[in-house]
Amino acid sequence: MTNNEAELWAVHQGLRIAIRNGYRNLEIEGDSQIVIEILKKLNNGKNWEQITTSWRTAGIVEEMADLLKRIDYKICNHVKRKGNRAADFLAN
Repeated sequence: MTNNEAELWAVHQGLRIAIRNGYRNLEIEGDSQIVIEILKKLNNGKNWEQITTSWRTAGIVEEMADLLKRIDYKICNHVKRKGNRAADFLAN
């Protein structure tokens, strides 16, 4: 799995957990600018098929698009790695 695929899966799993627990107003942040750009495009109404042509990420992005439709409010921000120390610490 590539680092981008891993980042996409992490957001995907986070969305599933949030929805399962009844959270609807989420702020999504991450240090992967590629993933944040994908989320912003989905948020702006782009079809998942217009976002990725890679067979490796198409399924993940399609599922994320469906999950994002269940959330009432979302803000996607790119956080520089320095601002993401807590997440990096937990991941390591």
